[in-house]
Amino acid sequence: MLNATRALSATAKVTNEGYEPALYTGLNQHEFDTKVAKDMADSREATEHLADSTRDQDRIETLESSEQAKQSQIDKPSQRVVEVEGLIAALSNSLNEVEDKIAALSVSLAKKDDELATKDQQIQTLTEQCDALRQKMLKRPATPLSSSRSRNHLEAIEASEDNLMNENEASEDNPMNENEAPEESAHQSAPNLSALATPFSETSSSPQEIVERDSQKLGLRLAFITANDAGRLYSRLCHVGELKSVMLDQLASYHAKLGDVYVSHLRCISSGCCGGETSG
Repeated sequence: MLNATRALSATAKVTNEGYEPALYTGLNQHEFDTKVAKDMADSREATEHLADSTRDQDRIETLESSEQAKQSQIDKPSQRVVEVEGLIAALSNSLNEVEDKIAALSVSLAKKDDELATKDQQIQTLTEQCDALRQKMLKRPATPLSSSRSRNHLEAIEASEDNLMNENEASEDNPMNENEAPEESAHQSAPNLSALATPFSETSSSPQEIVERDSQKLGLRLAFITANDAGRLYSRLCHVGELKSVMLDQLASYHAKLGDVYVSHLRCISSGCCGGETSG
């Protein structure tokens, strides 16, 4: 194809210069026409091929431009993917840190749960002890006097008897009227009761009168001792009742304090402020 083009160019050049080229030397008219027609056809074919090549080249360039544009469009998502991957890596690191913090908080929460379980067990134990103590206090009978208080009580009785004897001896100078009723003396105080006894050294010395006087004296003494014992027993019972009431109030206050401690621990766990130790 190039050779034909070159031949045509040479032919045109020779024709313009006024002489025939060596390519057409020795040809008659028919051969010359045939040769020229063939060369012209080759030239047209070469021109068409050249135009096709030019169009193909332009198309290739257009395709390359389009490919570059598409590649740039592809590169942008790829770059975005790289950026997203970097962001995902950063988020993954942050998530790992958060997971570590959550693990540490879980360990702390487990410790707090153990402490709370221990405190709950202590509260339950104390509650059971308080209930048992309350039942014991409710079922407990009146406590007897201690040994020291018993000794003091006996000493007080002996002292009262001595006082009664002294008062009886002192009443020898003022003897009682025999017609006085013994029922009236039962409502008087202890010194007056002792004064009602007839002295042992009175002039009347019949055995019957002596027995009556001794019986009356013994009865008055027993009444005095019984009255004192009843008063002390009543005072003791009142004191035990007051003590029981005070202890029940203390138990109720202690239950209230235990409830406050339990509620404060529950609030601490629900609010998440369990970093510090709470004294129970």
